[in-house]
Amino acid sequence: AHDTSKKDAADKGTDMHAELENYVRSCMAYWGKPQLTVSEHKAVNIFSEWAIENVQRFLWSEMHCWSESLWLGGISDVGALLKDGRIAIIDFKSSKEAYGSQFWQIAGYDLQIAENGGYLADGEKVLELPRPVEVYFIIPFGAEKPEPQPCYDVEGCKEAFKAALILHKKSQNFK
Repeated sequence: AHDTSKKDAADKGTDMHAELENYVRSCMAYWGKPQLTVSEHKAVNIFSEWAIENVQRFLWSEMHCWSESLWLGGISDVGALLKDGRIAIIDFKSSKEAYGSQFWQIAGYDLQIAENGGYLADGEKVLELPRPVEVYFIIPFGAEKPEPQPCYDVEGCKEAFKAALILHKKSQNFK
């Protein structure tokens, strides 16, 4: 029963993530400008309302990134130029709150994008950051009232990500 419940939650999270990805991709067709939308999925409505108020334009959706120096790769949910001029990386979560390790995950994407830029799944390079990312957002859609949670300590998160990566790699030597 626990395993079935976990699978149902994972499927629900995947559906939410796919709907949010579709929303951002549809905005990308309008030069990245956020569009107000009405969706059957509550998360899309919440995010589109926030984006209209806070995002000047989306820079990417589901962008692949990698780092030779860190020897890893990933896929970042969303990048945005905010109305206040800062560049942000945004990650969607189905958790009830934002956790430090989730911000560290975003920092990993930031390090990879800063090193090599961003890519489509087929390997085509599509992005070079014009300047450093200044804020990370986790949106915990499992919360009673989901709101984007910012982290402005991007340098601290990068340090934490690198430390966690080293610990993970070293622990693999003992398995």
